[in-house]
Amino acid sequence: MIEIKNLKKIYKSEAGDVTALDDINLSIRKGEVYGIIGLSGAGKSTLIRCMNLLERPTEGSVYVDGQDITRLTQKELRALRGSLGMIFQHFNLLMQRTVEDNVAFPLEISKTPKDEIKKRVSELLELVGLTEKAKSYPAQLSGGQKQRVAIARALANHPKLLLCDEATSALDPMTTKSILGLLKDINRKLGLTIVLITHQMSVIKEICDTVTIIDNARIAESGPVLEVLSNPKSQAAKNLFGHSQEEDSEIQRISLSQNGVLLRIKFIGEATVRPVISNMVMQFRVNANILFGNIDHVQEAVFGELLLELSGNPETVEEALKYLYQQNLTIEELRRS
Repeated sequence: MIEIKNLKKIYKSEAGDVTALDDINLSIRKGEVYGIIGLSGAGKSTLIRCMNLLERPTEGSVYVDGQDITRLTQKELRALRGSLGMIFQHFNLLMQRTVEDNVAFPLEISKTPKDEIKKRVSELLELVGLTEKAKSYPAQLSGGQKQRVAIARALANHPKLLLCDEATSALDPMTTKSILGLLKDINRKLGLTIVLITHQMSVIKEICDTVTIIDNARIAESGPVLEVLSNPKSQAAKNLFGHSQEEDSEIQRISLSQNGVLLRIKFIGEATVRPVISNMVMQFRVNANILFGNIDHVQEAVFGELLLELSGNPETVEEALKYLYQQNLTIEELRRS
């Protein structure tokens, strides 16, 4: 669906060049929900704007359905943008137009016949749950309702791709969940490819299939959300999803028992409900001190984490460790006393 190759974006200024993106390479499959996350200033918003050439890359290529859009003429690019919907953090609605007129606006620009516009607007307002607000103005709507209007407008011309730039950042948690549920529903019903820019981990967990982490203008890590979340490899991913350097320093200060082993154990899926630790304690007669425990969700998947101190007779501790490694868990040995 989308392939980005060797993309670089440099902004010129009197103070000197600023590299916003450097050597970006990624692929987004048709029909997936793809999340791009990073801290403020990392380059993620620049990246999504390069996908429809609102920002033109300094170097590199952007392919949409196999076509390098950086080589298109302005006329060809305008036609392409009709198939690329985009929604923003601050909605960008036309305040002097009603809800239905806002949704109709891109159809009017594309010179769609009036009877088709009326039908399409009705379909979209039903899809986003705003049929009864058709005659209202943006000033009469809540933040969540405004974003629903923006989503309906972005879908007006039957796009094959929906780009979302911090689409939930201005919303409260409950409204955010509602908008993400709507986007997930649209993705499933229409098979629409969605790219989400966000700095909120909850957004990535709730809706995304794949995640890319941008750090200081470069890709730090990419992969399936559950894989990156449960086993982050880069320091940027650990800071966002896993364990910061400060947390690791605190772990080093934990006092261990004699013959103690400090473990970080991660459980995914059905492993989260199996009594692995209690079975180990009963079978090997070791001491298991749980220092930290957490369970989280990525869409329908469940994963958990334990910080566990294992101690006792050295031989039985080793047997218990061997047992844990046989349980298809992700185990990281942090320290030994």
